Amino acid sequence: MKLKILILSLLVVFSFVAPHFIKADRISEIKVISDEANPFMNELILTKEYKEKFNKQIYGPGYFPFKITHVSGKISGEKITLYYKNVKTPCVVKIQAEPTAGEIILPKGNMYKPTKLQKGYKGFIGELPEGYELILLIDNIQYNVKLIGNSTNYKPSKSDLIKVVNSMFPPK
Repeated sequence: MKLKILILSLLVVFSFVAPHFIKADRISEIKVISDEANPFMNELILTKEYKEKFNKQIYGPGYFPFKITHVSGKISGEKITLYYKNVKTPCVVKIQAEPTAGEIILPKGNMYKPTKLQKGYKGFIGELPEGYELILLIDNIQYNVKLIGNSTNYKPSKSDLIKVVNSMFPPK
């Protein structure tokens, strides 16, 4: 009986914090924790799901040139897309990762230039109308990393994008 009272008390508290599901006197699953509290929980959930499905580790950045307020994404086939956003200043780091046969696939009409990165990695960087994109391979997974912003609130730069990408590398 005391356990039920304790659980009901906790449910009242959690009902203000997160949506939840109840099964036989216990919380079985918490779907969303406030993006404001820790936006990176969504990254963790998606990358863990990807690893469970495909046995491949996806690396996310540890550095961002602006404050991250929201992280979202999706898995479609073997492709994972992650969006790291600041909703107050419309800035985004968008990462698409997909296994390849070990070769980088560049966009048609390739205007990308080779660039050296940390730990011996190499990539290709190109300019987009709204920012920059850097394409590279890590463990036979092609990462297309875009840094997007509007020049009013944040103007993306190549050096910021390179810092973001350099923060993604696994230990060698």
